[in-house]
Amino acid sequence: MAYYQAGVYGVEITGQGLIESKNGTPGFFLGFEPSYKIDERSGDQVPVEKSYPRECKRWITEKSIEHAVEDLTFLGYDRPDFSSIDPRSKNHFSFTGLRVEMTCKINDNGYEEWRLKRNFGGQAEREVVLLDAKKASKLDALIGAALKKAIGSKPKPAATQPVAAPASSANSLVNGHGAAIDDSDVPF
Repeated sequence: MAYYQAGVYGVEITGQGLIESKNGTPGFFLGFEPSYKIDERSGDQVPVEKSYPRECKRWITEKSIEHAVEDLTFLGYDRPDFSSIDPRSKNHFSFTGLRVEMTCKINDNGYEEWRLKRNFGGQAEREVVLLDAKKASKLDALIGAALKKAIGSKPKPAATQPVAAPASSANSLVNGHGAAIDDSDVPF
């Protein structure tokens, strides 16, 4: 039965992986712990009394690829393949430590169902096993093109370069604007 009430929660992602349902549907999960609930009336962040680990699962079918890609890109995923979500992958992309908001809904059976706040739909299943490498490769073929399209259409962030300090003698000081300071600038 549900511990958390329906609503929007601030969470920290603690883990992730590729999974497969008892029916063979592949997907991925995000492990997380809620830290606060958004008060529906005031919008305030109300700390949770006690935090318990939870999972958000996204099942991937041809019909749900678009939603899965939206979830992944929303979280900053920038790889052209799906298998990099797997912590065992040599090209692993980690979501651990990200702070996001999740929506908790209580289903007809009284269980929690979690989704990234910005997404809708999907039904979580309870019994899952880790997705094997061969099936993950098949999943790459299925979702790879959609990920490449979504990631390729986003502008790359501009690279930032450190600002070099002006050349100065070894005995001079530099102020916060990069200008040399001499004895006349010292107030004492």
